[in-house]
Amino acid sequence: LADVFESGPIEIAKDSKVEHFRRIARSCGVSLEEILFFDNESGNCREVSRLGVTVAYVPDGVTRAMWDTALEAYPQTGGKVVGVDIYGYDTLEGANRFF
Repeated sequence: LADVFESGPIEIAKDSKVEHFRRIARSCGVSLEEILFFDNESGNCREVSRLGVTVAYVPDGVTRAMWDTALEAYPQTGGKVVGVDIYGYDTLEGANRFF
């Protein structure tokens, strides 16, 4: 992934994901709608998606298929989570996208 990302702020925080993402957006000078976030905890995904962040639920880690799917869905600012609400793991069609 080093060839995809520029160096920048790295944060590990104990506060809420909402505050964490607001702080990241401010420090990077971007809007929340410009952020793409991957997480393996569905609660975090729901919480952050409500901010307008494009969120991908990745219970099995960030696979190539999920990376491509999240990029295809970006930007997704309607509070939906890629991998749950969009191309859900719980549907045969959705699951076939990832496996």
